[in-house]
Amino acid sequence: MIEKIKIDKCPICSKSHTYKLEVERDQLIGMITLESSQYETIKFMRIFSCPKNGSVFKAKITLYQTPISKIKAVKIRGISNETQDN
Repeated sequence: MIEKIKIDKCPICSKSHTYKLEVERDQLIGMITLESSQYETIKFMRIFSCPKNGSVFKAKITLYQTPISKIKAVKIRGISNETQDN
């Protein structure tokens, strides 16, 4: 599934950029309960590329998962067309 994440202030150019992430999740089949709908935050360190000059930087991102939708992998798939270069 493609998700988007916004870096509000790029450490290279100080502009904001929105990136596309490919998030692979395990979909566990089961009954939806109150416990299964509780979100858990998961932090990942990923390497991003500034679209202004191509320099790379590391950033910690936070994604959310539930007990029935666990995150298996996260890959950067490029810059989003909705990027706000303020």
